[in-house]
Amino acid sequence: MFNKGLFLACALALLSACDSSSQDKPAPAAAPTTQAAVTDTKPKPAVDLAALSKRYAGRELTVIDVSEIQIDGASALSVSFSVPLDPEQKFGEKLHLVDSKNGKVDGAWELSDNLMELRLRHLEPQRKLVLTVDAGLQAVNKATLAAEYISRLETRDLQATVGFASRGSLLPTRLAEGLPVIALNVDKVDVEFFRVKSDSMPNFLAQWDGASRLSSYSSEELLPMAELVYSGRFDLKPARNTRETLLLPIAGIKPLQQPGVYLAVMRASGTYSYSQPATLFTLSDIGLSIHRYSNRLDVFTQALEGGKALSDVSVDVYDDSGKVVAQGKTDSDGHTQLPLPAKAAVVLAHKDEQTSMLRLNSSALDLAEFDISGPQAHPLQFFIFGPRDLYRPGETVLLNGLLRDSDGKNVKQQPITVEVRRPDDQVSRKFVWEADSSGFYQYQLQLADEAPTGRWQLVFDLGDGKPQLYEFKVEDFLPERLALELKGSDTPVAPADNPEFDITGRYLYGAPASGNTLTGQVYVRPLREAVPKLPGYQFGSITEEDLKHDLELEPVTLDAEGHSTLAVQSEWAQAKSPLQLILQASLQESGGRPITRRLVQPIWPAEHLPGVRALFGSSTGSDDYDDEADKGEAQTNGDGPAEFEIVMADAAGNKLAADNVKVRLIRERRDYYWNYSANDGWSYHFNEKFLNLNEETLNITKDSTAKISFPVEWGPYRVEVEDPSTGMVSSLRFWAGYRWQDNTDGGAVRPDQVKLALDKPAYNDGDTATVTVTPPAAGKGYLLVESSEGPLWWKEIDVPAEGKSYEIPLDKKWARHDLYFTALVIRPGERKANVTPKRAVGVLHLPLDRAQRKLALTVTAPEKMRPKQPLKLKIVAKNADGSVPRQVQVLVSAVDVGILNITRYATPDPFASLFGRKQYGADQLDIYGQLIEAGQGRLASMAFGGDALAKGGKRPDTSVTIVALQSAPVTLNDAGEGEASVDIPDFNGELRVMAQAWTDDRYGMAEAKTVVAAPIIAELSTPRFLAGGDQTSVALDVSNLSGKAQKLDVKISAEGQLSIPGGDQIKPLQLKEGQRVTLKVPVLAQGGLGQGKIKVLIEGLDLPGETLPAFTREWSIGVRPAYPAMLRHYRATLNEQSWSLPDGALEAFEPGRSRSHAVAVEPPTAEHR
Repeated sequence: MFNKGLFLACALALLSACDSSSQDKPAPAAAPTTQAAVTDTKPKPAVDLAALSKRYAGRELTVIDVSEIQIDGASALSVSFSVPLDPEQKFGEKLHLVDSKNGKVDGAWELSDNLMELRLRHLEPQRKLVLTVDAGLQAVNKATLAAEYISRLETRDLQATVGFASRGSLLPTRLAEGLPVIALNVDKVDVEFFRVKSDSMPNFLAQWDGASRLSSYSSEELLPMAELVYSGRFDLKPARNTRETLLLPIAGIKPLQQPGVYLAVMRASGTYSYSQPATLFTLSDIGLSIHRYSNRLDVFTQALEGGKALSDVSVDVYDDSGKVVAQGKTDSDGHTQLPLPAKAAVVLAHKDEQTSMLRLNSSALDLAEFDISGPQAHPLQFFIFGPRDLYRPGETVLLNGLLRDSDGKNVKQQPITVEVRRPDDQVSRKFVWEADSSGFYQYQLQLADEAPTGRWQLVFDLGDGKPQLYEFKVEDFLPERLALELKGSDTPVAPADNPEFDITGRYLYGAPASGNTLTGQVYVRPLREAVPKLPGYQFGSITEEDLKHDLELEPVTLDAEGHSTLAVQSEWAQAKSPLQLILQASLQESGGRPITRRLVQPIWPAEHLPGVRALFGSSTGSDDYDDEADKGEAQTNGDGPAEFEIVMADAAGNKLAADNVKVRLIRERRDYYWNYSANDGWSYHFNEKFLNLNEETLNITKDSTAKISFPVEWGPYRVEVEDPSTGMVSSLRFWAGYRWQDNTDGGAVRPDQVKLALDKPAYNDGDTATVTVTPPAAGKGYLLVESSEGPLWWKEIDVPAEGKSYEIPLDKKWARHDLYFTALVIRPGERKANVTPKRAVGVLHLPLDRAQRKLALTVTAPEKMRPKQPLKLKIVAKNADGSVPRQVQVLVSAVDVGILNITRYATPDPFASLFGRKQYGADQLDIYGQLIEAGQGRLASMAFGGDALAKGGKRPDTSVTIVALQSAPVTLNDAGEGEASVDIPDFNGELRVMAQAWTDDRYGMAEAKTVVAAPIIAELSTPRFLAGGDQTSVALDVSNLSGKAQKLDVKISAEGQLSIPGGDQIKPLQLKEGQRVTLKVPVLAQGGLGQGKIKVLIEGLDLPGETLPAFTREWSIGVRPAYPAMLRHYRATLNEQSWSLPDGALEAFEPGRSRSHAVAVEPPTAEHR
């Protein structure tokens, strides 16, 4: 996002304001001075003309661009050239600018620091201009302009406007000379200052929307909550046709020196309109940071000038009614701790005549770039697990639980109150969960047949005021029956090649998916970080177009082995950048139900590619300009050269040698122009052009990289690296100069990062940790060790730019896994250097070593078995050091993989859950995003929403075979061994065997798999339901896995609300070993609501040495009406009379299908309507 503050000119000499008694006699103004868009005031190094001449030797001199730009708030003409110009020539004799109305335009041509741009300042608005550049203009390489160049343009219009330059709310009194305003052709302004009443402050802040203007309507609501304390007229007198930032000198106004929050309302003198420019602010040198926990606030105060901790700062917390609900004073370290009342709304920090304000309902700092995710921390950890997380309505949810402390140690068991919440957040039921005699919690939660689908929650109350959650999903799902494997090339393919993929499909019970249909789509997208072994390097041209493709694939039929090869016709053969091809394939069952899997195939345009990495800021390879800072675009502070690291690499990450690699610096110049409207205030637009500023050649040796740097000015750039041997180009966008994205009033603020590094991967209790703090700039701040309940240790720090290490002894009492090192470093403000304070934040998890408390658990299960038999398992547990653990309990479950694959359910791991990283438990808020500076931009916020739940009719009664079995807990013997068994029903498929083991303080997990398959398998692909009168065909798959050929007789029948047209079917089958045959069975659904069954009887199975009964299977399919349910109400007043339904009242209902009749003495409630 363009930085308005750096683009605007800042006034150094200000006008004085008069008090209300002398408004009509404004003080004389000192002439304002301005600064350039690049705020670097250091002297520029002398240009080495000989070096430039050598660098550009042989290059032709041409005019590459003519544009209207803004310099120091005024319009200027910019003429850009392909080669630096000789600065010794007289440019006024070679360049001529003519106004078509007024003739020659006077002015001096200025040569830019890089000698590649000429500028003429102070263009008049709405003028038609003609520029002529004479032939013979000379460059530093002695090249001359070969022919005369003529360009025509019309300058933009300018309207007189004035407004406040900042949307911040804190004016640092010791750093800023006044309140900044932007003025264009406005000489005088009248400003009224209001102080918000303390008892009205929360309500005022709630209604103040942070807009840059105050309408007449809003003033009627807001101004009664404030009192007018000062009004004055200020002389601005900006330079003609120049948009300037000027400062209203309010520091010496006594009525504004009292602690408080102020509203300034401004208008151009002599004008009146429906809305006026307005801003809300406080005057202070107090930097305020807050770490907010569940029940407390930790407040830190620092001086904005110098960054030193501030003591004796009074801190008041107001609720939403304006009442002070908490108070405190900071100690010598600038810290105080306060309770967090439920209705706390605003924090005011004040000392002497200074006040800083922070709203507690404002967005906390965005810490998304730090690795702080995990489950929420609790003093008591309740590890809840089950064999799966997906259930159908009417099923029983199996729940297991272990109650432990924050370090995974056993605690006294207690009754736990549980709320069951439906997807609409309504409480379905409550119960109290008790542990068994061993301290293990088990519960079976029965779901109603009409249980709503969606995400359900269990809310556990452990008595500490911090409810814990467990979630599971309820859906009308059908278990997957198929497995699909996609395999592409292990190495990247060329763009011109047609990628080929090996497809393997099988049924989970082991048979190949022969004859099944595969459909799919292909999505092609740019692959910027194309080498995983070289993180941060960008490959490919960020400006290359037509790199996105979406293709629909033709259906493919798998062969008898369940295999196929899928070839994709390339439509990106001309691509010069690496791509990723995303194959999304769906394999269908015989009845048409699919499973879907994805595979990513890299595509490289050459065997090796150049890569580029910025040695500053961050980079994500954003391929557009929108919200560049939010996307992590590389950014340098603009105070020195921008440095890059160049590599030549192959897809495996090998660093290769390369000679004569070309590196170009391109200015992605945006010519901005400002616009003003009553609705939006100041806004900007731009025209964009690409200018090649520099080109260097370098050599790269094998197993190495090369570095290069370019001097840059403020603004957007692109660096390109070209491999001369292939012509391949990789590029990276970056921004030079701070854009001050933090100082906004909308959305969560993403701070600069402090890098934190530890000397060990994990620590034992009582160790000393060494943490290295490296800020983006030198500054002062603090370093903390935090838990989710508050700081455990903190220290004021003064960190140089190169970083500093600190030793922190780890208290043995800190035995918990929500520990984090956090750091805040403030780059102090400096009035002389016009530097505003800027903060950077670091967050890093502090891991505790618990490897010795991990159980090594193994579960031995058979690879294959038949259904209707017990699954017998052997279990062995060892300690981490190989010794035998004592009193180990193990819970074993066996679940259909076809269920687990739907949600990608991972086997529950008690060790990882209890000892893994917990979520960072604090919200960080501060005022550094509210500091007033000129021209801050505005960040848009995104609102998220969702649809409300809708009620449906009664579900069809369809039976689905669900295999999710769980054994009783097993106690291992003194050798750490044990056995478990679960009875497998009539099921064919693959089971995942999952085991969790625990003692009082040690934990482990293991898993195995078993394929369950009968000699003859019959599976029916059924619809989820049928409507009365539907006629369809269902697919019956019969597979022979007996080990030999079979001659079978298959009898198919129906009953209930299903029938087979023509009666029962008997079909003889001859199946080879491993063969699968699909039979299509016609089915007719009868009317009404109920259930029908399809039965299969298979006779003739011949197995040597075995005598088996006839094979039988049956499937239930729900039948429901094809129209919605009807409900009729009749009301009558009975006075010792009888009443009957009116004649014909039931004619609209299908005979025998009315579900219920109800008589009530009260009108029906909304629930029963």
